Amino acid sequence: MYNSPHQFQPLLPSEGARTRLAPKVSETLEHSTLLCAGLHPTTALKVRELTCSMNSYYSNRIEQQETHPLNIERALANDFSNSPVVAKRQRLAVAHIEAEKCLESQLNQSGYALSLDIAVSAHQELYGRILEQNRMSPDGIVIEGGAMRKHDLQIGRHIPPAWASVPTFIAAWDKAYNKDWAANDLLIVAACAHHRFT
Repeated sequence: MYNSPHQFQPLLPSEGARTRLAPKVSETLEHSTLLCAGLHPTTALKVRELTCSMNSYYSNRIEQQETHPLNIERALANDFSNSPVVAKRQRLAVAHIEAEKCLESQLNQSGYALSLDIAVSAHQELYGRILEQNRMSPDGIVIEGGAMRKHDLQIGRHIPPAWASVPTFIAAWDKAYNKDWAANDLLIVAACAHHRFT
């Protein structure tokens, strides 16, 4: 059982690893800048919408809650499946997309994306959009948005930190990532923060 933040070290790649990743990061940022600069605002908005759907698909797939992209599009048009399992996943996908859009507006006002406040808000925004019967853990406990769990659990083969140590882990996460990062570091840091938070 994980109960001390040193158990999820390293939080960042070594300096040498970041140096080796730097050309790929620069290339990614350059392509992103070129893509954004070359898109008509209407097209950029459509790309952003597709990216939200894609984020929902892959995030939920990781959690073994994948929803086929066609079913996501149908759900966004308020066309839910007759299958309770598919409809539940469609509602989760829509909640994920709506929460992401809400968080983007919060980030435009607040500053750092990699902060404990934003992470808690993300959890609140997502779970606040999901029906209570769809927020049940495998052991029958309702997951509350923005609240830390008060019990130990296991998800498949994954055993997360002991519940009593979660505040310590989260404080270490916030201390490591909640900084004003240079653009070239931010891409790597964001990937690391996401990996360690999940």
